[in-house]
Amino acid sequence: MNGANLDDLIDLLGRWASGRGPLYLLLAARLRALIDDGVLPPGDPLPPDRVLARRLAVGRGTVVAAYDLLQQEGRVTRRQGSGTRVAALDLPASRTVDGVPANPLLLHLLHPPDGVALLTCAAPDDPPEALREAYEEAARSLSGLRDLGYQPAGSPVLRAALAAYYTGRGLPTEPGEIMVTTGAQQALTLLAGLLVAPGDTVLTESPTYPGALEVFRHAA
Repeated sequence: MNGANLDDLIDLLGRWASGRGPLYLLLAARLRALIDDGVLPPGDPLPPDRVLARRLAVGRGTVVAAYDLLQQEGRVTRRQGSGTRVAALDLPASRTVDGVPANPLLLHLLHPPDGVALLTCAAPDDPPEALREAYEEAARSLSGLRDLGYQPAGSPVLRAALAAYYTGRGLPTEPGEIMVTTGAQQALTLLAGLLVAPGDTVLTESPTYPGALEVFRHAA
């Protein structure tokens, strides 16, 4: 790998060491993500152990352990004399859409298989009447409100209502202890970032929400 490509890889690794856990697991996790997302394509050479260790200011053993882990997973190949290269992963052709790596969560939505009832998106064809009424009520409450509507932790009114609900159920709660996300996927991503470190094992039900698997795959 020449100097320019090495510099590119260092940029792609970014703040790889900012997570929790052993450095070799953090490095392997970042390299794994780059490989799985197609940023590092099959056959692409990776820097020699000593070279990458020197640029990352870590011990050579950290890089060796990270490469060894990726080799065990089948993501890289290591041969004496030819160095370390990204392996040709046996992924289905649908892994990419028009040459662009696709999110596995969306593959079946983009290319529905014949004769299969899709459960990826569990939503009715038409919004229920209760949902329409809720939107109408929300629109009326926003009338005349001088606010851009951007609330990183959620609407203060909604947070107060949720805190009151939990307090009424016997769990004393303050609005400041409530965070409203834009959906389950954002909530899972925030929780995974807080609680899951590279190398951790995450248990889920089977079958489970595919968005959760995608979040945990990147976090662990």
